[in-house]
Parts: sequence; structure tokens; C-alpha cells
Amino acid sequence: MSIKKNGICIIIYYIVFDMLFVGMGEEMLFRGYFMERFRTLTDSWIWAVVMSALMFGIWHFPNGQDFLQVILTALIGAIYGLAMLKIKNCSTLSLGIAHGLHDVYILILSCILL
Repeated sequence: MSIKKNGICIIIYYIVFDMLFVGMGEEMLFRGYFMERFRTLTDSWIWAVVMSALMFGIWHFPNGQDFLQVILTALIGAIYGLAMLKIKNCSTLSLGIAHGLHDVYILILSCILL
């Protein structure tokens, strides 16, 4: 089933879904919850970033991604985690918006290429 064939309504649905549920939800879980829990357990922000990024990559494995895509997804998770540490006033909300926009970009790119 191609998104293009179903029209603009389904594309808008996926954009809203990606922004609200995927982007915000995953960032609240991995950078908001897990990264803070790992920091508490290890007393290290760096290990918290590494561990939450690894979990983020593994989380995407059952979604049809191969091993290389899981590693790249973990790297993206590490970038989000480091951004939260290094960028002044970077919040889970801003990471959720960035993550959602990244997913929307991939969605639009796949619509153009399919």
C-alpha cells in the first residue's frame, strides 16, 4: 500500500502521528526517562547517553531495520542525547520536535521517491 495512492489525508495523518507520537513519545521515553535513570544509576551523563542511545537503536530493530540501520539509529540517539547535554536550554520538547521533523522528512522523501 503506497501512501501516495491514498492521498493527502493519509499523508497529513502520518505527519501528525510522526510529530506527536513517534518524535515526542520516543524522546520522552529515551532522553526524558531512560537517560535520567541511567545517569542516576551510573552517576555519569556520558554513560547515560551511550546506554539510552543503544536502547534507542535496539528499539528500532523489530521495525524491519537491519543491523546497520540499528547502529545508525543508535548514533542518531547519541546525537540527540549529546544535544540535550551540550546545547543550552535544549529540552525533551525540542528534541521531540527535532525527532518528529526528522521522521516527517523521511516520510516526505519516501513519498517523492516512491
